[in-house]
Amino acid sequence: MSIRIGSPGSLLCAAPGPMKRTMFRRIFLVTLLAFAATAVVQADAPTVPAVLSTSETDVDRPVQLQIKVTDDNEATPPSEITVEGLDIRFSGQSQLIEGRNFHMSYSFIYSYTIMPLQAGTFTIPPQTVLTKNGNLRTPALTLNVAPHDCTVPPPGPHAGRANPH
Repeated sequence: MSIRIGSPGSLLCAAPGPMKRTMFRRIFLVTLLAFAATAVVQADAPTVPAVLSTSETDVDRPVQLQIKVTDDNEATPPSEITVEGLDIRFSGQSQLIEGRNFHMSYSFIYSYTIMPLQAGTFTIPPQTVLTKNGNLRTPALTLNVAPHDCTVPPPGPHAGRANPH
């Protein structure tokens, strides 16, 4: 029989190498599981922001509208967006995968091309996107369209003639 003399903390420090490694592994495993559980609990609800590539343009100068749906791969974007004075057409879809602080998210980006047909200030109303959490709406967007800019000077009296000098 042997008797050890010392404080309880010194016993931990005097413990053989395999015991220290086992304790370290347990602490590491518990910490890792806590992070994983936090990531699962903090799963975000789908969001649907919408943005214009620019809020100001000219007649006949197209603008891009993008609707981004995050964390829902079964979302249904608007099939048709109608605003008088604007020709809005679906132009494609892309996928974005992001990772931040051990949290992975994915998004689908639905793109629309907007061709202004006349000058004015236009409001693109909120669009409804069907998601797994029900119908979500984008914000309303404003597009300012200026008249077509004709900066080409009119032909002068010497247009098309060779310079006599």
